[in-house]
Amino acid sequence: MAINNLSTGGAETFVCRLARKLADQGHTIYLWQLFYKQNNHIYKEYLSHPNIFEFPFEEEKVNYLRKNENYPKSVYFKYQLRKLIKKLKIDVVNSHLFESDYFIHRTLNIPHVISMHGSYEYYQKNPGELLSFDNRINFNESIQNIFDKVQAIAIVSEANLTTIPANIIDKVKKIYLGFDRENRQTLNQVSVITLGLLARGQKGKGWTYLLDAFLVLKKKFPFLRLKLGYSSSQFMNTIKETYSHKSADVFWLENVSDIHEFYSDVDLTVFPSLLSESLPNTIIESLAFNLPVISTEVGDIAVMLKTQKNELAGVLIEQNETYLTEALIREIDKLILDDEHYRLLVSFTKDAFIKFDLNRCAREYLTLFEQAVNEPL
Repeated sequence: MAINNLSTGGAETFVCRLARKLADQGHTIYLWQLFYKQNNHIYKEYLSHPNIFEFPFEEEKVNYLRKNENYPKSVYFKYQLRKLIKKLKIDVVNSHLFESDYFIHRTLNIPHVISMHGSYEYYQKNPGELLSFDNRINFNESIQNIFDKVQAIAIVSEANLTTIPANIIDKVKKIYLGFDRENRQTLNQVSVITLGLLARGQKGKGWTYLLDAFLVLKKKFPFLRLKLGYSSSQFMNTIKETYSHKSADVFWLENVSDIHEFYSDVDLTVFPSLLSESLPNTIIESLAFNLPVISTEVGDIAVMLKTQKNELAGVLIEQNETYLTEALIREIDKLILDDEHYRLLVSFTKDAFIKFDLNRCAREYLTLFEQAVNEPL
């Protein structure tokens, strides 16, 4: 399984969960990060499984190359990678995110399944940001070449289809990201209520809008707390410096590795994203921990929160920067004051989560891998 890196993020944590589930079933998994120097705290946690291995490059020269940000362009490295793939008798490669897909399709002749998470749509809108990875890339030409060569494409939402040509559609299979549901009991709200957001440390996730809403609500509800989990970024460093002195009840948790601990005392997830989300991991994790969600209505979030009876395990608000803080204040205030409605939303989370069951997800991926192996290259 290949991915750009294993820092905090939806695609990254899904790779770890899927690898772990497949390893539990007796499959041997080799995990490989394209960018060696990135934070890998999650990676280390999942390496503890006896069937999960870091890609075992042995030669000192290869490891030296991996510490150079331009190493994916190295002909010598590509040769060593091909040799190692053959030695390990790897049957199929499953890559996640565009850079890894691009590298694998240009380097290896092996059954290849790609998993789309939203990076293709992002680069379609911002192709210039790929130049730092490889200034030779023509994005539209590259995705056509990738899709032509791979055996299968796993998408997580309808939004992923916007970059896939019509002649490739037969290779596409929609598989929701999976998660193991937690048997967490909701807290009895007596002395404290904790709002939470665990997401990538990007500006577009709406952190400042949530912080501004919290500071207003804190004056009315002194027992309110806010728990923020995020990946390292200059943006998060800046807003922490700006906001940290304004309330002692905002908890800043950088590079969270234990999501069970993070969600253990959270009562409500607030996800005010301004990005063009597809299937945000934050929503899946919240449902797994019995947490209703207040979220902007974007991507497939409305579908994610729906039960089989079309009940909603949360509240949707308009993705509008002008009124976002006011909308957050209004909806959080309502749920704090209406405990009966809050508990009703909690009761919907179990049914809404069913579509994200990790056992189902792993079965569908295994079927895709088997089909890929049996197809001619």
